[in-house]
Amino acid sequence: MASKRLIASYICEWLIIVAAIVTALALSTVNPDYHHFSLLDLTISYPHRERAKVSLGVLTFLSIILPISVIIFISLLVPTPAVSNSNSRERRRQKLRELNANLLGLGVSLATATIVFTGVKNLSGKPRPDFLARCKPDVGNVAAHKVGGYGQAVSELWVMVDGGICQEVDKRWLNDGFRGFPSGYATSEAAQ
Repeated sequence: MASKRLIASYICEWLIIVAAIVTALALSTVNPDYHHFSLLDLTISYPHRERAKVSLGVLTFLSIILPISVIIFISLLVPTPAVSNSNSRERRRQKLRELNANLLGLGVSLATATIVFTGVKNLSGKPRPDFLARCKPDVGNVAAHKVGGYGQAVSELWVMVDGGICQEVDKRWLNDGFRGFPSGYATSEAAQ
């Protein structure tokens, strides 16, 4: 009876982690806050790179596969004083409990970090460095999208504009341009 309760507890814990990941995925579909920006802001004027410096495969390996491998190796193969004095069946059970607890720790850490950074990305709405390349602004229509700015005496482009100036038709691509902070890669690596 106790083992059935323990298994039910493990299942419940893993379902919570899965629910957190589903929540993070749902948050990633929410439109981010569209900050006003300047077309002359050099920090968002970088060209778009087709290939990221760190690929999704490398990130997945470093943040999920490698930690799981290390956890499995240490949990199952490295002897611990607490279980070395017990019989072999109890030792296996204890090792499996350790493995489950360690994997749960990693899962909770990654799921929580994913929810937090996805939510903060949407709340902050900070443009990515390649935002203007994604936006494809209609520079001939700046006056219609102007929301403020004091640099008009220098140049009529030296104003703050809203996101309506963007001509990009793919809204998912444009929304992703407003999700520049915090870095998802850095957050997932820090979660470990």
